[in-house]
Amino acid sequence: MIWDEDHDTRIIETIEAIYMAGLLSPIQFIGERKGTLTVIVAAKFYFSGTDADIQAYERELQKICDNSSHGDPWPVDLGMFDRSPGFPTHQTELHGLISAEEHRVITYLRNIDSLWQLGTKPFIANTRLNTFPPLPSIPQAPPLATPSLFSKT
Repeated sequence: MIWDEDHDTRIIETIEAIYMAGLLSPIQFIGERKGTLTVIVAAKFYFSGTDADIQAYERELQKICDNSSHGDPWPVDLGMFDRSPGFPTHQTELHGLISAEEHRVITYLRNIDSLWQLGTKPFIANTRLNTFPPLPSIPQAPPLATPSLFSKT
């Protein structure tokens, strides 16, 4: 999340609603500035489907913003971020996420991306379960010697 000057905490509620709707995964950066929610998705996601797919995604985000409980329906501005090495502006549209020159904004976001390694990761099952060493085996106690009711003594 990229904060603007006023640090409007209402964006957290909006991000939670986006998460609960299952729409958070492709988002690289998100921020509210001057009453507009700017959502920057991975360029790989942006170009993975048809124009209709990306428009449907944007409509779903807009529905969330229109139905927010904070009272201000924010328009959604959808952009993309390409982490590919080489041309820093290739397939990158950041719109009004930050009020600064485009090359400065791209450098800033690339640094965040580099440090945090943002983006969708492949699912690896049982990752948490395999992080601990196996427990040592517990030795078996010898059976208790109990006298039999039918033994001859």
